[in-house]
Amino acid sequence: MILRQYQLDCLAGLRREWRNRPLLSLPTGGGKTIVMSALIAGAVAKGKRVVFITHRRNLVYQARDRLAAYGISCGIVMGSEPRTGNPVQVCSVQTLVRRQVPADIAIADECHHATSPMWQRVLNRYAIVCGCTATPYRLDGAPLGSVFGAIVHGPTVADLVADGILVSPRIFAPAGPDLTGVHIRAGEFVPSELEEAVSKPGLIGDIYSTWLKRAKGLKTIGFAVGVQHSKACAALWGDRGRHIDGSTPQAEREEAVEALEKGVIDALWNCSLVDEGFDLPSLECAVLARPTASLALHRQQIGRVMRASPLKDGAIVLDHSGNVRRHGLPTDEVEVSLTGKAKRKQEAAPRMCAKCFAVCDSYPCWSCGHIPEPEVREIKVTDGELVEVPQDSQEQRRQWYATQIKVASDLGYKIGYAKFRFKQRYSVWPRFKQEDEKYVCTGHAWEQRQWGIVCARCLRARSPELHPA
Repeated sequence: MILRQYQLDCLAGLRREWRNRPLLSLPTGGGKTIVMSALIAGAVAKGKRVVFITHRRNLVYQARDRLAAYGISCGIVMGSEPRTGNPVQVCSVQTLVRRQVPADIAIADECHHATSPMWQRVLNRYAIVCGCTATPYRLDGAPLGSVFGAIVHGPTVADLVADGILVSPRIFAPAGPDLTGVHIRAGEFVPSELEEAVSKPGLIGDIYSTWLKRAKGLKTIGFAVGVQHSKACAALWGDRGRHIDGSTPQAEREEAVEALEKGVIDALWNCSLVDEGFDLPSLECAVLARPTASLALHRQQIGRVMRASPLKDGAIVLDHSGNVRRHGLPTDEVEVSLTGKAKRKQEAAPRMCAKCFAVCDSYPCWSCGHIPEPEVREIKVTDGELVEVPQDSQEQRRQWYATQIKVASDLGYKIGYAKFRFKQRYSVWPRFKQEDEKYVCTGHAWEQRQWGIVCARCLRARSPELHPA
């Protein structure tokens, strides 16, 4: 196997941290499998036994096939699969928790799941543990530091796009479905309420008509909320669409993926099945019909179409879920650590080109060349219409927010005025602490005179009017 330089660097980093339970963070499409294969091959050459652990049946078979492609013969530990004496065993964590499989090294695939008690019971059996994931953060914010001791960082998504290893997709984003009445439980939308909200005939019909307009004929993967929602979406394609889920037999899943790859069908819809570990570089379009509060799930889904391939010119994302506005672009940099939640460095959600609705990073618009007037007007779109949106630079957003802070201070408005104006314009709340510090809370002058108190922002601003020497 031939590794790229950054993959060699990742491998060296894992070996440096070998005794500290290292975690490899490498974006979808960056080649985690080839790095792990090189690691496993080196261990086997030294007479070591390895267990490669994952959490889904389809990922077990997929890992076995990928490792075999790199010349590593594996056994399988899962359900009624026959046992073999191979030095490398690909294991289902659900089976492994009930069986003792001796090994010198344990590798946890998609290891952002490894904070669960079941995973930890399994991993604690092994002296050397290594993890790998494209998204080293969790919806619940549980720190991965409870399992792993060091992060080995690979290149960012933007780096891989710049090197031509990944493609940056054109993204068409909507106002999003009406999620009024959909509750959040354990940090995520309640599935039953969410499926009902997104299964309205208007939204399902719009999914297909938008695909015809924006991505007709492209190899498409669709992400649905539930089984019935996925089946309803797949039915819109007639005999050119297919649905798979966790209950679909393995042979039928493989046949459906092969049909998509060969162009027998145009769209393959699924429910919580191919959002992780699914590798089909020729995929050209992803339809996001499942709203999610999880940044990791959002990035995993979009990552399915970002792999570069000579069989395609680019990729398209049709976001019917509002996830792009909720979580940002896939090329936004994310700060990750072992101690808490991940944070996007991008301060605001993407915005739309007023003329052609293209998502772009700066003006002029890459699609039509449009340059907006200095005073950007709010764009109105009709329900169900997907539009492509450019994003202002962080500095442009900061300067605009600073202007609103000054207006609020001069007019005696509360700081919430500036924050709400920013939210109206960019669809997210501002996070510019330095500009917040410049706010002078003249609206609280009466409280100062009457009670001798001021708000915390007044104290930080040290206004001479409110704090005489």
